[in-house]
Amino acid sequence: MDKHSEKNRYFTTETKKKIITYVTVILVGIVAFFLLSKTDNLTGIFSLFSKILAPIVYGVAIAYLVNPLTEKIRKPLENFFTGKIKNKIRGKKLAKGISIFLSISFVIVLITILLWMIIPELYNSVIKLISSAPLQLKNLQDWYTKQMDAGAEWTVYVKNALDSGIESLNKWLNSGSLMNSLNSTFSYLFNGIVGILSVLINIVIGIIVAVYALIEKDKFICQSKKLIYALFNTERANSILETARHGHKIFGGFLSGKILDSLIVGIIAFVFMIVFKMPYPLLISVIIGVTNIIPFFGPFIGAIPSAFLILIVDSSKCFWFILFIFILQQIDGNIIGPRILGTTTGISEFWVTFSLLLFGGLFGFTGMVLGVPLFAVIYYIVRNIVNKRIREKGLPLNQEDYHNAKSIDPETLEIIPFTEDKTEPQKEVSEEPTKKDDN
Repeated sequence: MDKHSEKNRYFTTETKKKIITYVTVILVGIVAFFLLSKTDNLTGIFSLFSKILAPIVYGVAIAYLVNPLTEKIRKPLENFFTGKIKNKIRGKKLAKGISIFLSISFVIVLITILLWMIIPELYNSVIKLISSAPLQLKNLQDWYTKQMDAGAEWTVYVKNALDSGIESLNKWLNSGSLMNSLNSTFSYLFNGIVGILSVLINIVIGIIVAVYALIEKDKFICQSKKLIYALFNTERANSILETARHGHKIFGGFLSGKILDSLIVGIIAFVFMIVFKMPYPLLISVIIGVTNIIPFFGPFIGAIPSAFLILIVDSSKCFWFILFIFILQQIDGNIIGPRILGTTTGISEFWVTFSLLLFGGLFGFTGMVLGVPLFAVIYYIVRNIVNKRIREKGLPLNQEDYHNAKSIDPETLEIIPFTEDKTEPQKEVSEEPTKKDDN
């Protein structure tokens, strides 16, 4: 055997693939270590890019949410104009432009009307809350004093806690930290105002970006498909596009359905608050509706501060409010939500909770809103990969078949179940004495 054939025997295609894989893993590890060692610089770069691209992100998000409405308006207009105008391409462009204009205008007008109705009421509610705070605190103090005079045991623990808090407050005031805290507070307020103005400017620019994104949507889709088929083989490209379509179905259905569901829940809460003359009806209804966008934990996040506001004003109505929230969430979870959302995500309650904790911890409120559909897409991808590998190996796809599986026969690929007696049979001990080594 010559040296060339011996070399080829050792460097087969499989060996080359393994070498490439090992080298790639090592290089990725080196790059990951370098990036982790430069976390501060990466955070600054990411923050800079996020600020620069914020209008683009807002624009794409607005376009994505408005697109279903645009398509519903475009289709009848397209049928109308193609029948009236000889040039069908011109008719389609005209229908597309009008549908984009009408959908964006409708959203802007709707948001403006809602803000015009809500902001003054919210302002009045907040002013009323601030102005009534001294009286409510006095009533709370009088009630606490009566409880102390009656000899309630729990008042002793409250008194000790208050004394400890007052002592800590006096130490803090005498330490000269008050001015620093005031400066920090004013700095936070200024940064908050600047941040709000920046968000408003980004939203205005984002609306313009959304218009261009809706106009160029079909072109972007064609370019994306062309790029995917250029980079991957046909089978892999088809799989990627199928995953993208499924992800779009999950995200679009979840976001639009959850917004509609939260709007209905907020309206029901507002009607209840008005009928039963609860305090701060609009403010609390907005809190309940907005927090309801967050799956699972949203109702509790909105109910806790709302119940506290009602407790301060009228403690007798707080119980009925909590009871109403409990009934409302049962109705929403079992009737309203399933009818609107259906089985959009296709994941169990455990994975919903997991995704909320994971993405909420990583990205805050945005992560809690988008974490469930995002994890549903990841779950869908992993499930497809697992099912594909299982089919290639000729194993059963139904997961129930693996419930009582002890092992799989490598020859027949049949599942060997657990027997009723799961203990392994003991080996018989030979009575013959073992032969010792003569040496």
